[in-house]
Amino acid sequence: MGRLPMRRGRKYVVQEIQETHHEILRRLMLGQKSVDIARDLGVSEAMVSYTKNSPLSQRQLTIMQGARDADMLDAAMEIKKMVPKAVELMNQVLSSEEDPLHLRLKVAFEVMEREAPKIQKVEGQFAHFTAEDIERIKERSRAQVVEALPMIEQKSGDTDQVVSIQ
Repeated sequence: MGRLPMRRGRKYVVQEIQETHHEILRRLMLGQKSVDIARDLGVSEAMVSYTKNSPLSQRQLTIMQGARDADMLDAAMEIKKMVPKAVELMNQVLSSEEDPLHLRLKVAFEVMEREAPKIQKVEGQFAHFTAEDIERIKERSRAQVVEALPMIEQKSGDTDQVVSIQ
């Protein structure tokens, strides 16, 4: 049998990894939830939990993760070797007048998509003003204050105040 009873309660420890245990570990490596694994394999959630937490399974997971990481590193190194050739080919396509325009545009967009700074969505409205725009806004504001000044003086009743508009 693949499990031994523990002293407390009805818990079990995986003693040898059988096919079902291996499939549980594989699915855990893929990031599946324990509930989904149990449902898909037709086993209890407790079995998935015991498998995941047993020392033997933990060692097996560590080995599997190491193999996955090594494979990813190998793939990354291969891609890194291809980059200069890919850049050279992209330059040829972009500078060639013989290649169809749609192909050159596709390559250009792909380069831009990968290398252009990512723009984040910002809520609100923004405007860019020149120095002349700012001066016009100031003048309009001053004119509105001058128009509103007689109404302000009438409401306050204080005629001794001097308002300076600059």
